[in-house]
Amino acid sequence: MASTHKSLRTSTANKRPTTAIADGQIALNTNITSPGLFFKDSTGATIIKVGPVHVGTTAPNASPAGSSGNSTGEVWQDTSLTPNGVKIWNGSAWVNVTPAGSTTVQGLLELATNAETQTGSDTARAVTPASLQSKVSDSTSTTSSTTIASSTAVKSAYDLANAALPKSGGTVTGNLEIGTTGSLTFEGSTADGFETTLAVTDPTADRTITFPDQTGTVLLGSATAYIDSSSRLLLGTSTSISSWSVAAVEIVGDTTNNGALILGRNDTSITDGNGIGVISFRGNDANGTYEECAKIEAQADGTHGDGDKPTRLVFSTTPTGSGTPSERVRIDDAGDTYIGTTVSPTSSISGFLFTQTGRQIQYSSTASSLIRVFEAGGNAGYARIMGDGDLENTNNRYTGLSDVKLKQNIEDASSQWDDIKNIRVRKYELIANPTRKQIGVIAQELEQVSPGLVIERVYDEDTGETVKSVAYSVLYMKAVKALQEAMERIETLEAKVAALEGGAS
Repeated sequence: MASTHKSLRTSTANKRPTTAIADGQIALNTNITSPGLFFKDSTGATIIKVGPVHVGTTAPNASPAGSSGNSTGEVWQDTSLTPNGVKIWNGSAWVNVTPAGSTTVQGLLELATNAETQTGSDTARAVTPASLQSKVSDSTSTTSSTTIASSTAVKSAYDLANAALPKSGGTVTGNLEIGTTGSLTFEGSTADGFETTLAVTDPTADRTITFPDQTGTVLLGSATAYIDSSSRLLLGTSTSISSWSVAAVEIVGDTTNNGALILGRNDTSITDGNGIGVISFRGNDANGTYEECAKIEAQADGTHGDGDKPTRLVFSTTPTGSGTPSERVRIDDAGDTYIGTTVSPTSSISGFLFTQTGRQIQYSSTASSLIRVFEAGGNAGYARIMGDGDLENTNNRYTGLSDVKLKQNIEDASSQWDDIKNIRVRKYELIANPTRKQIGVIAQELEQVSPGLVIERVYDEDTGETVKSVAYSVLYMKAVKALQEAMERIETLEAKVAALEGGAS
């Protein structure tokens, strides 16, 4: 007996039947916003929508009132697109089958008008041959951005460019001549800012400027600056300097002579001690008076070269406008350097003398001392380090910072008895002074007892040879601690002896 299926019907928007409907049963949705005819496919797993096409700005069944989803092949006219597009559900997504055309995608195109082609106001429209023809021009002088050069114009422009010198650079095969009223101007790094103009004074004959075969900066001079035929640079004179009566070189910083540099001395009456070669640094003092602040000066006697030739470094210590700086450093002909004095220091003359002989550093002229320090005006309070390494001080006062304000984590030192007991005190002679017997320690032996007392340092800067030194200040403190321990033991023994003697009586 044949079965009868009654059609299902609803007027609820977006409502669709579920797969529970029977095979061959039809479901209708009569709602005006989402009408549709539905049936179940042969697998019984999918509901198929027969029609009509859904029209709207959102996809059909986007907000389902019944079962969710869409059926394969379902059609939607998407009115949110301009122009409207037709989309089909492929089983997983909506595919636009009428896309807008582009350079990579086929689709719908709109033709541009002649005016739109000329102005380029709409880049999404297609250009026809007729509108393109309106944009072609034969002009080679136009600057319009709305026209296209024809082949004739391109050929003419090429011929003109081939005959012209490019603004970005090029090669001139012939003579480049600038007229009588013209000049060559170079723009600086700032456009329309300052420029450099290359011009010439009206020549009285043909002139040629030849650049050397090398890299460098062109030196520009004035009427007092010359490079002669022997490639000598002369500043302040046009001929070779034959007398010290002219300044050999002078460089001035500004109109007030700040930072002036002068080489050579403008002095025709040179006597012993006068400078014949001077590098002078000048400026204005606090009172606005121009004066010499410092100078490096070569010295000579009246014969310009005979005798001593010391070099002085002179500084002005108290500017007064006199322009006479005080000498502070001198290097003599032997290479000895004086600081704070111009003669060898003595017990009454303060200053440093660094001599070349034997790599000595002297503070006085006493031959038995390498370094000797005096109080100005006498021998009182001097100290010296002599050649055999002894350190001498008249008052025997040697101090080091030991204020409690400089220390932390203060506690009693541990016993030093064993260390002091195991130190070997030796008698020996120094290789540098074998005539004198001394007593002391050997650093390598001391290092075996107390490594912290031995320091290794560089002995010869040239060869990198190292020697071991002893931190005697720490050794003295270890001895003091051991002495305190010995005193405590002695006091303990004395107390015991006293007790025994008292009991025996």
